[in-house]
Amino acid sequence: MKQFIVEFMGSPGAGKSSICRALKKLNISGSGMTVLPSHVGLMAKLFRRTRIDYLVSTASLWMKYRDSPYVQSGTLEMYLDALCKAETQIHVERMRRKLLVRNLIEHLRIRDGGSGVFVLDEGLAHRGVSALLSGVPRRIIEQHYTYMPLADLYVQVDIDIAIATARLEQRDGNDRKRVKVEDIQPAIERIQQRGRPILRVNGDRSPHETAMIVSREVLAHVNCL
Repeated sequence: MKQFIVEFMGSPGAGKSSICRALKKLNISGSGMTVLPSHVGLMAKLFRRTRIDYLVSTASLWMKYRDSPYVQSGTLEMYLDALCKAETQIHVERMRRKLLVRNLIEHLRIRDGGSGVFVLDEGLAHRGVSALLSGVPRRIIEQHYTYMPLADLYVQVDIDIAIATARLEQRDGNDRKRVKVEDIQPAIERIQQRGRPILRVNGDRSPHETAMIVSREVLAHVNCL
């Protein structure tokens, strides 16, 4: 079976990670499903914070994946440069820069030879939203959505903004910039224009129930390959 990438979208606090954890627990016979969460172990997290990890990853993009439209078009360079200029908090700028590079390499490596179903609870679609929060110009964000490698299926987790805000305040405090519904809309519109399906699910439901809905949709698409 060829690779099939599923990418979650939605505001922080919508429940993306919880649904992905529930997906991981499901025993889906023959799907070859691999859930790639954004949260990793301590040692991997420490290494990812180093400049060595970032430099190695960036070098890999310029060398091994230089023919990718995202790199070849200059979008990667423009995104990173604009993020550096727009984001006032250096630790946020570094985090978002590393996340973009990591997600891009992860996606390209899967396309380069992986087989099976790969699920990402955050990916390149969400990086455009993060860049918007940092103040990156919309023309560069539009370029990002135009050239980013596409997943095969996007899962949009809808949630009442009051519920998402309450979850975030309990988890992170109340000093973070919040993602609004309209922040995600440009990504949804561009993905639809580029011909990829979007499955909308409700973040208010139990993660297990939503994971079952997602798994049925994924299997339906995979069986059509």
